[in-house]
Amino acid sequence: MTKKKAVYVLVSDENDHYTEMAILSASCLRKFSPSLAIELVIDKKTFTGLSNYRKKILDLVDLVNVVDCLGENNAFTSRIIKTQLRKFVTGDYVYIDIDAVPVADISSVFECNTDLAMVYDHNVKKPKDFVFYDYERKTFDDMSWELPKEYFNSGVMFVKDSLRVTRFFEVWHNLWLQNSALGLHKDQPPMHEAIKKTKIDVEPLEPCWNLLIGLQKGICAKKPKIYHYSTIRFDSRSDTWFHQIVKDMKKNSTMDEKFLYEIISTKYPWTNKNSIRLNFAVGNYHRLPLLIFNKLF
Repeated sequence: MTKKKAVYVLVSDENDHYTEMAILSASCLRKFSPSLAIELVIDKKTFTGLSNYRKKILDLVDLVNVVDCLGENNAFTSRIIKTQLRKFVTGDYVYIDIDAVPVADISSVFECNTDLAMVYDHNVKKPKDFVFYDYERKTFDDMSWELPKEYFNSGVMFVKDSLRVTRFFEVWHNLWLQNSALGLHKDQPPMHEAIKKTKIDVEPLEPCWNLLIGLQKGICAKKPKIYHYSTIRFDSRSDTWFHQIVKDMKKNSTMDEKFLYEIISTKYPWTNKNSIRLNFAVGNYHRLPLLIFNKLF
């Protein structure tokens, strides 16, 4: 019987932190979901450039899938692969962004019966609560696309192996190419237009499956499945411990596993220990009286 699998896309060079992020995420996936195989989809340039500590990512995966894709820059190459991923991967899979960290067994996601499954973006529980940022709305406005009633985050995605899903990815990729030619490079707006055009079924997952901890909301933080800490402005950010762990990996060519798993066990990945909202969200009720007192006085 073929093992169920998780899939990562890696486009990276020695100057960025993406390979270190992939090492962190894949290490956690190995620990918390040992029943899942790991497939790494990687472009030729990145694969041939792996050296020294960065080669460790190859030891953590079951299959290295080298694809012949090359964009104007690494970000473009990554999106070229991501929007065509169904073409490169066989079987059902769960896709995980490299800046997303599995912290529990995620194998139950394969119980989904729909074509695709994702979390609502911004971790809203109801679609009507989502508010579009200007940078996201711009693509819809410039392309004269209707704003979707449900808006998903593509950082964690369960994907069926079916003709319907294959068609969806074809449309998604072509729409992204059209957007990119106009200077609109985000992949989520064309994904949603592809959902609309193909009428594909998308099952909403609970926020715990893609907990966007950079939002500092703490929604569903008591029972996290996957933390998603974000690559945006990575070098200048220190709001989660994952940012620090990855930076230390880059500097020292080693991962502090003891510290990593201690942070995961606390269910408190944020560096701001004094947040009333976040301590309440994870259930640290014993800390609240002192935090509230300090806030007031």
